[in-house]
This record gives sequence, structure tokens and C-alpha cells, in this order.
Amino acid sequence: MTSKNLPQNLYTADSVRAMDACAINDHQIPGAVLMKRAGRVCFGALQSHFPCAQTVTVFCGGGNNGGDGYVVAALAQAAGMAVQVIYLSEPMELTGDAQRAYQYALQEGVACRAFTSDYAMPIQGVIVDALLGTGLRGEVRLQMVEVINKINAAGLPVLSVDIPSGLCADTGQSLGAVVQADVTCTFIGLKLGLLTGDGPSLCGQVVFSDLEVPNAVLTGQPVVAQRILLEMLLMQVPTRRKAAHKGDFGHSLIIGGDIGYGGAALMSAEVCARMGSGLTSLATRPENVTAANVRVPEVMAIPITAGVDVEEWVNKATVIAVGPGLGKFAWGEQLLLAALMAQKPLVIDADGLNLIAQGIGGRVLAQRDVNIPLILTPHPGEAARLLKTSNEAVQNDRVAAVKALADQYKATVLLKGAGSLIAGPGTPVTLCSDGNPGMASGGMGDVLTGIIAGLMAQSLAPLTALQLAVTLHAAAADRLAQRHGQRGLLATDLIQEARALINGK
Repeated sequence: MTSKNLPQNLYTADSVRAMDACAINDHQIPGAVLMKRAGRVCFGALQSHFPCAQTVTVFCGGGNNGGDGYVVAALAQAAGMAVQVIYLSEPMELTGDAQRAYQYALQEGVACRAFTSDYAMPIQGVIVDALLGTGLRGEVRLQMVEVINKINAAGLPVLSVDIPSGLCADTGQSLGAVVQADVTCTFIGLKLGLLTGDGPSLCGQVVFSDLEVPNAVLTGQPVVAQRILLEMLLMQVPTRRKAAHKGDFGHSLIIGGDIGYGGAALMSAEVCARMGSGLTSLATRPENVTAANVRVPEVMAIPITAGVDVEEWVNKATVIAVGPGLGKFAWGEQLLLAALMAQKPLVIDADGLNLIAQGIGGRVLAQRDVNIPLILTPHPGEAARLLKTSNEAVQNDRVAAVKALADQYKATVLLKGAGSLIAGPGTPVTLCSDGNPGMASGGMGDVLTGIIAGLMAQSLAPLTALQLAVTLHAAAADRLAQRHGQRGLLATDLIQEARALINGK
């Protein structure tokens, strides 16, 4: 299953535990039944993703996560596979459903052995990680770190039950050591941490099952974030009437491209025009104008030597995007101030954010009309500078960080990274689960800025424009990676692909 098959709503681990309790207590579904269903989902995923597997090594912890592991072991043994369980919690100390699952594994003839530091048995076949689950609080203990390191060093395929052991289900951050899974099977409610922070890198393919619990089980539990669905957002892009003209689709102004950084601003302007902006202007250093005219003659390239030169153009613009290749020197400062004072819908990225973090334009920003759209698009490092905190603090709670930025700057904010998050003041957090590591190359953020500006110019609401832009950007990268591979993916490759997507192609 791909991310497109996952539920839209995302929850905390506590909420999912409450759902599990509701299914058992209020809807009279025995815990043992849920455990067997979870085990069957995991074993089915094991067979589907690793069809040649003949040997399985299951690492079991205590509690229900370990119980799920014993069920998987029993099912694999019954299917004729060679199975061994390596346990970290003494099986006879297990209680309730987990103890029953252990007895089920014994009944099927599964060999179960305790893990010791000098463990000499070979780890073979597909590894099933059923060690910790979502109940982990604080850092992983030393013995568990040792086990996790052995799993990761084995060089074998890994299937994690519910969540890779050591990953925080709420934030997607490592709690000291984390299993690197190829497949993660998760149940009842989809946990946020699987899809943001380190989660996407550690979970591999995420397979979800609601374990056949009634929808009412989810009722009453708070949704911490929602996945963005491209298909739904595309439906909000208005159809163009036959009598339309360029004035109907706005005038975007891209500001940036200091000496040596002209390509960033040019990419942003080009994709802005490709998204359907009626007019697109590029305010940049005079040295960049010739290149702009050659590459994209449809973009009006304006030579700017000082902030005063751009005032006429900011007044003409429907939406302004400032930051791509802006630099952090006097030229960039002047242009940022001009953009802030224009009181126009504004997208700020890259060095525009860094200048604000340094205090440039703070007074103008504070006096800005809060009813005029403002979009900020920081990566974690830029977010940390804006919040006067550390990159680690931002990544340790990405939801809190994006909410804090939205509230502090009265803006609609994109916090970039795997599982990019979007929030506005008082709006629910949304998450983009598309995208791939091929996007880790220069210029990707500049292209995204141009997409946002081009959509805003066409009168899309700021939140809708930002959500659609982020998802178009990521989906375009995914389509290209599927055809050509991730390595060598360039920012300009996304321009035509994003154009095709917004046109339903």
C-alpha cells in the first residue's frame, strides 16, 4: 500500500490507545481478537512484501506489541516457515492477551529463546520487530539499544509491528535508537510520528489496517493533523471561462537573485508563470536580466539596483514572493523591506526568513495588516532561527513548532521536511505525506515558492494555495522518481510535471 491508501486523520499514541480500549470495552471486541487480527495483517504484509521468505526471526518485547509478535510467529510456523522468537521480556511474566499469544506460539511449535548480550544464535530471514510499540516513554534502555543495533546491523529485511521500536509515535523522533524498518504495519488509528520527522525514513512502507473496528471507535478522539489529499485540492482550482484574459489571473512579483544567486529567483519566476499566473515579473540584479529574457521571455525581468527601484512593481503586483536567492546583504534587506511595506499578499522564503530572524523588518512586520495574507515557508533550521530556539527543539515537536510560528507571525506557515506540516493561526495542522529523498537538492524550495505565488495570484485562499502547492511539488517529484529514479532529480525537472498535475494530466 502507498501513502495514498492511508487514512486522512492522524492521531497521538494516547488517542489510539483510547480507541483500542473503546473497541474492547464499549464495542465488546475481545483484545485477543484484535491481537490476532493485527498478527494476520503483519503476516500478510510479510508474505506480500517478502514473497521468497522461508525463515523468520521475531523479536518480542513485553505487552501487547510482543503479543502481536508471538501471533506472527505462530502464523509463520503454521505456514511451514522456519521460525525463532527472541524475547526480551520473560514470557511467563506476560499477562492477559500477550500471555495467550505466547501460548499460541508454543502450541504451533515456535522455538522461543531469551536474548542475552552474548547471544550467539544466527538472526536469519525476515526480522519482525515487536519490541516496544507506542508505549515507550523517554530514551530507549541500554539493553534495548543493543538489540536494536543488532537488528539494524543484520542486513536483513525488517517488518515492524505498529511502529519501529524506538520511534516516538507522536513526533517522529528517535528516542535514542530506532529500528530501521522496510515495512511497518500499524493499526486502528494512524499515528502522526510515522509520517513526519524521522518517521518516513525509518518506517519504510506503511501498511494500515483498522482491524475491522467500528468507525464509532474513532469518535471523540482529537485529530492531531490531517493528511493533504491532492485530488481534493485540485477540485478547488476554478475552471477558466472562455472569455478569460491575463488580468483575471493576477500579477505575481518574484523578488530575489542577488549576485551569484540568480538561478534561484529565475526558477521561482518560471514555475510561477507555469502555474497559471496571468503576469509574472522578476525583480532581480541587473546581471540576471539577460539570462531571464533568454530562458523565459514571458517573465518580465526588471533590473533592480536598490530598494527604491522596486516600489513601482510591488504596487502593481497581486502577490509578492521574496526570498529566492535574496542574499543577506544590504540589497536583499532593502527589497525585503519594500515587500513588507507594500501591504500585499506575501510569500517569504529562504533568505527573506533569515533576514527577519536577524531582526530586519520586524517593526514593519508587526504593523502589517493581519487580514492581508502572509505565508512563511521555513525549513527546520530557519524555523529555529525564527523561534529563537534550536533545530533539535523544532524537530522534537514539529507540530508545536509550526503552530508557534503561525501564532507568533500571524501567518500561514509551512514547516518543511519529511512529512511537511502546514498551519495557520487557529487552523488545524495538515501534513503532506508525498515526496521522496530525491528532493534533497538545490533549488527545490525556490520552485515551491514560485508555485505558491502562482496559485495565490489566481485568487486561491492562502491555506488552500499553500496546501496545493506543497502537494503538487511533492507529487511531481514522486512521479519523476518513479520514472527516472531519485538520484539526479533537479528542481527544474519539477516545473513541467507540476504543470501537468495542475491541469489534471
